[in-house]
Amino acid sequence: MILLAIDPGSAETAWVKIERETGRICGKEIVENDAFRLQLWRREIDGYDRIALEYFQPRGMPTAAEEMDTIFWSGRFIEAAGRDWDKVFRMQEKISICGHGSATDSNISTALRDMYGGQKEAKGLKASPGPLYGFKDDLWAALAIGVTWFRRNGSPEWVPNLEEIRK
Repeated sequence: MILLAIDPGSAETAWVKIERETGRICGKEIVENDAFRLQLWRREIDGYDRIALEYFQPRGMPTAAEEMDTIFWSGRFIEAAGRDWDKVFRMQEKISICGHGSATDSNISTALRDMYGGQKEAKGLKASPGPLYGFKDDLWAALAIGVTWFRRNGSPEWVPNLEEIRK
């Protein structure tokens, strides 16, 4: 089973395809929103079974225009994909990956690197790339969405199978 994990943004969106059985990253990209929507519509991104998308959770506070734009694009992506999808809330990611709701983006990316083999080994080098080589910016958030989805859907202690990834 391969999951397409999406971290939508107001102008750009990050996505990561993750294989559930091993944790292997099958594709990743940060792309302008309209281009991403077209990729989904034209089925240019393929080979996934389900979508997990970071979804806004009401906070009882005013919402910025950037947040409204992100919500708008999220709907367009789901419509273009035409597939089953699930919501993943940011608070769920923080608790699932770091164990507490006050985790920061830095805490989450550190925990993900540890999960994938360690701070240096997970990213690796150009000559010997690790499983998370090339990860930056919102790709970490997209990976966090995927890991959280796996843990919420039948595998509460899900971690990547590093032996399989290294083969």
